[in-house]
Amino acid sequence: MPLKTIPLSGWIEKPRWIRRPDATGFIRVRWQKLRLAAFARWDSWRLRNEPGEKIFLDCGSNFGQGALFFSRFFSPQDWKYILIEPNPACHPKLRRLARQRLSGRSQQGLLLPGAAWTQKGNRILYGADCGESSVGASLQPSHNRAEGVRRGQRRLSVPTFDLSKILEKVGQKKKSGPAPCLVMKLDIEGSEIPVLSHLMKCGTLRLLQALYVEWHSSFLPSGHREKVRREEASLTRRLAQQTAVRDWV
Repeated sequence: MPLKTIPLSGWIEKPRWIRRPDATGFIRVRWQKLRLAAFARWDSWRLRNEPGEKIFLDCGSNFGQGALFFSRFFSPQDWKYILIEPNPACHPKLRRLARQRLSGRSQQGLLLPGAAWTQKGNRILYGADCGESSVGASLQPSHNRAEGVRRGQRRLSVPTFDLSKILEKVGQKKKSGPAPCLVMKLDIEGSEIPVLSHLMKCGTLRLLQALYVEWHSSFLPSGHREKVRREEASLTRRLAQQTAVRDWV
């Protein structure tokens, strides 16, 4: 499988794995999308009568693709959307999206410009190009779909949030009402293992009614991939003891 470089006018050239489409791959992707939609439809249905405010957290929003997908099932008329994204190239579009398409009758979508992490501070975001080529930017220098993130591409210092503190704050029980109902999508490009382990340690994972997470071991160098894949499988089993865990792809 050759590694090619796609020229991007005005931006740094970004390596990308080029795959030839085949019937097996098409069927697999189609099946994953149908399965994900079925889970989202089921979760939205089972949570529709939950008391308290309904909040959807989209960690790793990029340009809002995931939030728009989930808004088909978790309607912005009923769910408040909180978008968390560290890459400043994505923020203008996310603000428009939060204001125009993810706002409901009594709540408006909210953007938190920073990275979901285990503590508040600052970290380097690797591969954060200016423009639409920002897909795949990560806090992990060993992560990404190609080596270009670790060589020569733009590196930014971005603010980080303690995701446990955010869940604790938005999931806090109101004085005169029930605790909010929380659902979260987590697509944070290789940081999911330390972040989810942190949520379990802090006890805030239990605040979630459902968790959609994308695992990224397949984007690691081959020598490290299998070890991380085993860690992902082990962590998934432990997460499932505390909340409903779904694969986000």
